[in-house]
Amino acid sequence: MNDLKSKVLYYLAKRDYSYKELLQKLQKHSQNIKEITNLLDECVQKGWLCEERYIINYIQSKSKKYSLLKIKNELQQKTNNTQLIEEILAKSQIDEYQIALSIWQKKFKVIAVDAKDRAKQARFLQSRGFSLSTIKKILNNTDNEYE
Repeated sequence: MNDLKSKVLYYLAKRDYSYKELLQKLQKHSQNIKEITNLLDECVQKGWLCEERYIINYIQSKSKKYSLLKIKNELQQKTNNTQLIEEILAKSQIDEYQIALSIWQKKFKVIAVDAKDRAKQARFLQSRGFSLSTIKKILNNTDNEYE
């Protein structure tokens, strides 16, 4: 138990983890699931392990690079608390268009002139999880908004 506790404290000292992530990490060190879940429950009670804090920090760190949909999908793989993810994302004041525009400006700087460049830019934004409507809005913008 002490060995597992030291592992948990080591992991949590580096960064926040979700309950599910930490459970998976600790299963590599012990086969006793009951012991692991008791230890993780103790960490939750002491405030060392907090799903809400993890989700908020994850959203803040990823929201400058990815769409909310992509972040949501990644979070659903990392935690089991879909309702909490939905609530926190609903409260977040993130403007996806501005994020996509910022990423696009940083990467490309100029509007695509031919179909090949346009497709390249669209694929890039799509890989970051942005919707087709957001991508079209950025690539079809005829204003001098970018400069």
